[in-house]
Amino acid sequence: MEFSADLIDDRVWLGSLDAMENTIALDSLHITHIISIINSELPTDANDNRIRKHIRVEDMATTDLLIEFDSCYDFIDKAQSDDSKNNVLIHCQAGVSRSATIACMWLMRRYKLSANIALKRLRLARPIVHPNPSFSAQLYLFEQMNNQLDLNHGLYKEFQFERTRAIYIDHDTENDGIDGKNNLRQQFHQAFTLPYGHATCTIIETYICRECHRELFTNADLSRHSEGGGLFDWFMKYGVEKQMKSEPEKECHQKLFTNYLEWVMIQIDQPENAHFDNIKCPQCSTIVGKYNLNGAKCSCGRWVTPALYFDIDKIEQKAITKMNIETKNISS
Repeated sequence: MEFSADLIDDRVWLGSLDAMENTIALDSLHITHIISIINSELPTDANDNRIRKHIRVEDMATTDLLIEFDSCYDFIDKAQSDDSKNNVLIHCQAGVSRSATIACMWLMRRYKLSANIALKRLRLARPIVHPNPSFSAQLYLFEQMNNQLDLNHGLYKEFQFERTRAIYIDHDTENDGIDGKNNLRQQFHQAFTLPYGHATCTIIETYICRECHRELFTNADLSRHSEGGGLFDWFMKYGVEKQMKSEPEKECHQKLFTNYLEWVMIQIDQPENAHFDNIKCPQCSTIVGKYNLNGAKCSCGRWVTPALYFDIDKIEQKAITKMNIETKNISS
């Protein structure tokens, strides 16, 4: 019997839309519960007594599957607890990315596995499993949260901020209207104001405007990336595939990129500003750098997204001061 799904755990199957539509196989395997992770209408059958859960999302970088997982875990757990014969099918369009991510999270929590180990186990059962970079990052995030959703976790808040940024810059104002854009602008700013996780710095280097000597940021605000071509964004920074690499990467020091600075966010948040513009000193209005929410290329060849970077000829570094501070910089 041909069935486009694979058994990935005791009475838990992972497959495609074709598997969900194969009622003969579903009956034969006693699949009584189905989780559909697909953004489309599904066929209904009045004679079908299966219990279903439908999550309407796309296979996109801005999709948050973490927020869906608790209900999926409870759905599977209850199905198996209600009857020892019940089987559950998790599916999306192809059984490769969306549904594979939920299945991987199931294994992570059920057996207290790391994201890497769970993915390897999943691929033994279904070799075509390949979550998109965002879902891969969410699996690592799930691991960092001890395999359970923590809405107050610093990395989860950072992830939500990056999702909001991506949705904001991709918004189609012409078709969706200026009100929609303004609502997204408000969400973008609110997401920024959420406190991130904290790191401790004992040696602080302060960077000031060369023109008026106004303090702009410290070394704790710097955003580091590795040298070389390619993309560096939140999903690369925290993605599972990155965690699997064993070779050390050389950190770039050619340009001064920073994490989000509140005074820069005030400039970005102005309705007349585009997704890219100059960064002006908040005191004397001298242009001290640039920002681009879509990203910018560092001189080392790396594409950094989003990009807030400063002109070293417009700023200068003050003497080092020893102190303890809390910072929004979260890095691996």
